[in-house]
Formats: sequence, structure tokens, C-alpha cells
Amino acid sequence: MRRPPKLTRRRLGQLVGGGALAAALPSRPARAVDAASRRFIFLFARGGWDPLHAYAPLFDSEHVDIPEGAVLAEQNGMSWVSHPDQDAVDGLFANYGDRICLLNGVEVPSVAHDRCRKLIMCGGSDVQIDDMGAILGAHAVDSPALPHMVLSGPVYAGDSAGAVARLGGEGQFQGLVAGSALHRSDVDLALLDVGVEAAVDAVVRERSAAVAAGSGLSGQAARFYEGRLASLEGVGRLGTELDGIDLSDTSESGQVKAAADLLAAGLSRSVMVELLGAEGTNWDTHVTNAKQTALFQGSFSVLLQLLDYLDVTPGSAGGTLAEETTVVFISEMGRFPQLNSSGGKDHWTFTSALLMGAGVRGGTTVGAFDEYLVGQTLDFDTGELTESGDLMSADDLVATVLALGDVDPGDYVPNAKVVSAALD
Repeated sequence: MRRPPKLTRRRLGQLVGGGALAAALPSRPARAVDAASRRFIFLFARGGWDPLHAYAPLFDSEHVDIPEGAVLAEQNGMSWVSHPDQDAVDGLFANYGDRICLLNGVEVPSVAHDRCRKLIMCGGSDVQIDDMGAILGAHAVDSPALPHMVLSGPVYAGDSAGAVARLGGEGQFQGLVAGSALHRSDVDLALLDVGVEAAVDAVVRERSAAVAAGSGLSGQAARFYEGRLASLEGVGRLGTELDGIDLSDTSESGQVKAAADLLAAGLSRSVMVELLGAEGTNWDTHVTNAKQTALFQGSFSVLLQLLDYLDVTPGSAGGTLAEETTVVFISEMGRFPQLNSSGGKDHWTFTSALLMGAGVRGGTTVGAFDEYLVGQTLDFDTGELTESGDLMSADDLVATVLALGDVDPGDYVPNAKVVSAALD
């Protein structure tokens, strides 16, 4: 494929808002934040994105299909695929490239959605296994009420299940907090004697209080009442602490704002949001791969809104939330380097991931694809491509994110290596 001209600085300035380049909007250097207190927002692109639409500018290769009309763009130490219909991608790298580490050539050794999803989020595919967000939530040092909040998207929680809360697609979470969920029953509670409900509640509260006072209950009974007491106290606090946080706006823009608000309020350490990009579809473009353009444009527009909001939202350490939050944007797999007979692209075992914000070495691309869109081996400490190095795999990505949160990766992905070149 003939190499197209680079995207000029003038053109890039037009794309990101009348010349509002990163040079005109300098980013503040990140404030030092203790890794154990670092917060996380996970964004998930379900279905498998195409690195050749944004992350892999392989314009010199004759073995890949890059979107028609795309050109090479370079700024802030980053190189990416720019397209006239993806100005949000240009805006992200132009305005926030100095906070971004792009991981290219990450291997996810499967082409099955479910298994790849679990691999990219957990570093393994065992039945009982925890994802990055659940683990980080379980290790929160300040005991937030909702350690890992899943507003939308996938979640895997085995041992860390107690740290996970889900919003639910029909307002189930809000119903539990408000108490209205008690009336979602096949039995009309209005027909029951309210005195019975009150009596049962009183007994449970009394026994729970007895456990707290050391009544001698042990085993499963004690654990039940201890959990019940903690739940009663927690729900009471939540009703007040959630004031001002809009969980009813299920648009992607609304969800990322709610994610940031949950972190700012100290209610969560990590939050998951699924980005479907365009018209509520997903990224599995076996037919008409050109749909990826709208998917990238839609999702990156939301991502820009999130990063802008983090910049103006106060954090817990006197600075902004941006200075203490890491944003992780992933998809479960990549897409085949060439188009199929339907103009789509099938599944591919190599992909990209974006790390942004606190603890991340910005303006950096770690890893690379060869001319066939296959990941290349590298030195994880320096980022240098070398034949004696290793392929970057999904479990290495998980290990790196856990390290960003001061969690020992060896406890969860014992055979993985931290990609130190991605860390500040």
C-alpha cells in the first residue's frame, strides 16, 4: 500500500477545534499520587476493534487494509491513523497524547468472544477468576461503599465478588438503595400484614446487634448477621452519599460522568463502562468493517468528554481527579488485517490497549505490529523491540494495570510480567 501524506499540523488544528492543539492547551504535569490510592475507570469496546482504524499506522504494508482516506498523524510523541470522519481520535491524541500510553501488539490467544473477554480482563479464563476492576476494588485502602461499580459492560468476580456492585439495566441498584426493590415481587406485599414484616426486621436487627456486641454466635449464622448489619449501615449511608450523582442517565456520556462522580465522592475505587460507539451496536464487524469509523468516532467523543471532566473535577488530594485516576480502554480482540468478501473483518488474536492518566508514561507507544499485524517481541523494561524479548500478552496487560494500583500481580497472574516501559 502506498504511504499517504502525513496529516499536516494545520489540518490537525482544524480537526481538533480551530487550531486548539496540545501546544495551545498544555496539560498540567500529573501530581504524585500514592498508587494504593489511585482510582480507575475501565472502558470496554465489546466485539473487537480494528487497530488499523486508529492505533496501527501500517501505511507501508501491502498486507493490511487501512480505511480509504486515512492518513498518518503524529504529535505528542504518538503516531496514529487519522481519518476525516474520526476527528475525535485526532482530538484525543492531539490534546491528551502526553498522558497516553498506547500498547500495540497485545496477544489474546483465542478468537472466541467469551474467552477473549475473560483473558483481556482477567489474564486467564478459569471459571472462578477476578477481573482487574474487581481486584482493584477489593484492594481499596479507604473502604469505599461500592469498591468496583459496574455501570455497564462485563464483570468477572470470584474471590472479589464482595467488592462488586452492578447498576443493572432496569434500575435495580437504585431500587435496592431506596427500598423500592422490596416491592418487585410476585406476591403483592400490600396484602401481607405489615406487622409481620416489621417483626422480622426487628428480629434480624436485634440478632445483628447481638453479634456486634459479642453474643457468642459463630460460623455461618454469625457471618449472616454481621453481613446484614453491615448492609443496613451501608445502605443508609449510600442513600445520602449518592445524592447529586445521576445514575439514571444510561447514555454513554451520562455513564462516564457518573463514573467520575463516584470516584470523586469516594464511593468507588474503580468503575466499568461499556462503550458501544454508534447506535448501540457493538464492534464485531464481520460485515462492512467501515462501521468501525463511526464506532471510533462515537466512543472517542465520549472518552474526550470524560478526560475533560476529570480535568475540572476536584480529587481527594487537593488537585484534580485527573491527577489520581487511570483510564483503561480495551476491547477483547482485534480484527483480521484484510477485508473478507463481505467487506468486513473477522477475528484476530492481536490487539491494542490504551492506558491514560495517573501513573502512565505519557506520549509513549509500547510494542508494535509487524507488516502482517502480528505483535512483535520487546523488552518490557525499556520498550525496545528485540528478538530476544517477549510478546506482550493479555495477562501482561492485567499485571501492568494491577501494578498501577499497588496490587501484587503475582497473586493473580503469577506467570505475567509488568510492562514497566508503560509506567511513569
